[in-house]
Amino acid sequence: MHTLAICRTCPREQSRKGGLLDHLRAIAATAPLPDGLRLVAAECLGGCPLPCAAAFNAPDKWRVRFTRLSALHLPDLLGAAHSYVASPDGYLTDALLPPGLRGHISARSPTHPVRPGAMPTTTSL
Repeated sequence: MHTLAICRTCPREQSRKGGLLDHLRAIAATAPLPDGLRLVAAECLGGCPLPCAAAFNAPDKWRVRFTRLSALHLPDLLGAAHSYVASPDGYLTDALLPPGLRGHISARSPTHPVRPGAMPTTTSL
């Protein structure tokens, strides 16, 4: 199962209504989500210095967190969701992202121990 987690408190002044998750749900009503992707509200994604934050996660794939997002980025985030679900390892690079999300990846972390030599060789962000 793939997830797209949206920080429930981003932005803090809109966390009760009109936040990023509400905007994403509205867009997802008209644009199809990839099969097997579910939207979840996360208590915190650790992007507070650079809100708003969202992250892709799946078993045996890299977690990818985006920051400095606004509602304007959400169509591109849905486009990136298709790339993440289709990716064998979840290691997204800027080249795999819609142009509006390039430069917004703020963290990547493996969901499983990484064997020596198993790191992706792509270093472009």
